[in-house]
Formats: sequence, C-alpha cells, structure tokens
Amino acid sequence: MPDLNWHFAFNMFRLVGIVQGIRKRLRDGNATGEHAAQMAARTPEYAQIAWEYALRAGPPERPRRSTKVMPIITRQHAKVREIRFSNPPVNALSIRSGLCREFTAAITAALADTAVESIIVAGEGAIFSAGADIADFEGDPKSLNIFRGLVNGIERASKPIVMAIRGVVLGRRPRARPGGPLPGRLGPTRSSASPK
Repeated sequence: MPDLNWHFAFNMFRLVGIVQGIRKRLRDGNATGEHAAQMAARTPEYAQIAWEYALRAGPPERPRRSTKVMPIITRQHAKVREIRFSNPPVNALSIRSGLCREFTAAITAALADTAVESIIVAGEGAIFSAGADIADFEGDPKSLNIFRGLVNGIERASKPIVMAIRGVVLGRRPRARPGGPLPGRLGPTRSSASPK
C-alpha cells in the first residue's frame, strides 16, 4: 500500500481550505451553520495536523532521467539516407540524453558521404517530434547551442533534407519541425492543436 501520509496531508489541507472559508464567512457575518464558530476556531489545529502529515510524507521522489544515448537509426536506400530518431514517448530532441549530438553526427556523416544525394529524417512511433526537451532548459543555457547547431545544420545543408512527418506533430502547426526546408508527409498528419 502506498504511503498514506501524502493522502492524509492532501485531504487535511483541503479541509483547512474549507474551514478557512467558514472562518471568513463568520468574520463577514454571513456564516449560516450553527457550528460555524466551532469549525472556524479549529482552523489552526487542522492546519498543524495537515503540516505534520506533509512532513511525514516528505518530498515526492523525482523520476530519474536517463542519461543513456537515445538511438539513431540510419538506413541507406539507393542514394537516399534515412535517419530515424527515437526518444519515447514524444521524440523530444534531448541534449542531456545525447540524442542531439548523435543526430548531428548522423546528419554530418550523411552530408559528407558522396553516395548520399538526399536525406530523409523521421521520428520513430506515432509522433514525429515534440521539439526541444524542456528538461534541457534547466541547465546551462550554453548547452542549448547543441540544439541550435543541429537545427542550423539542417537548414543550411548542402543536400536536400526531407522531414517525413507522420502522425501527430506537437506544436501549433505541422511546420513546427526541427529545421528542414522541405516538409515531407507519410500518411495522415495533424497538429496537436487541430481538432481530431
């Protein structure tokens, strides 16, 4: 059974909010309950009980983020290099996990390869990409240059790079993709902001 102290704390704080409302109505002269004064007088007591439960529960455990490099899958189709990236569940372009560095390396290698004339970029799963991983914004702002370098490298590429957008694209419009001058489309696509 999970730690009940968290649940007790939550419900006691809810009760404190209700009793505080009774206390305010009593002070304003519009409390209607016959026990309003008794309940209002217990507000500090209930708040203390809620606080004690919260202290027993302690802070919530934060999930640990994986620092493992997320996979980049490359395949060669004649003169076309397919680069797929995978960072479930929403394919966020994470700096911390190493995905952006691996993605940049795959793009750089494809651009340098004389056997490659064009590049297709796709996300694994039902979502192309959620864009930048917001967890990366908590650290050193200079680390975001890795993400900027990836996007700028795609936009300034000497070979055509097609974004194979399939499924839901998070953001306002399907064109909110990581760089890429030529949006491709594989199957039905809709923005997360679009009606279903």
